[in-house]
Amino acid sequence: MTALFDMAQTNVGLLTIGAIVLAAIVAVVVTRRMVSPVTWLPMARLVYSETTVRNTKGKPIAAKLDQVYKIPLSSKLMVLENKTRAHPTWTIGDVLQLSAQAYVLRKMGHRVSDTGVL
Repeated sequence: MTALFDMAQTNVGLLTIGAIVLAAIVAVVVTRRMVSPVTWLPMARLVYSETTVRNTKGKPIAAKLDQVYKIPLSSKLMVLENKTRAHPTWTIGDVLQLSAQAYVLRKMGHRVSDTGVL
């Protein structure tokens, strides 16, 4: 009886490890299939460029947008922020800026991608 229980535990452990490995493989495949901005940008439609937008619902908040594109197929907006720096890097301020811009666009009723481009 104990041997049968040990075998069942081993099988459950192997199934768990197998599921984790399969999930990791799927994650790698999906990540490699993600479309980079370089791929979709030529097909995207420019919605906003160098524009200040304000929400009209709730507390007033404004954001200055560099560019916002409508992504093909998903019909979501993606915020693109331009930076000129000596070295390609990002700061937490950049993340907050993109997040605030997406927030305002959502408050305006737009569907916005969870990803921004810096």
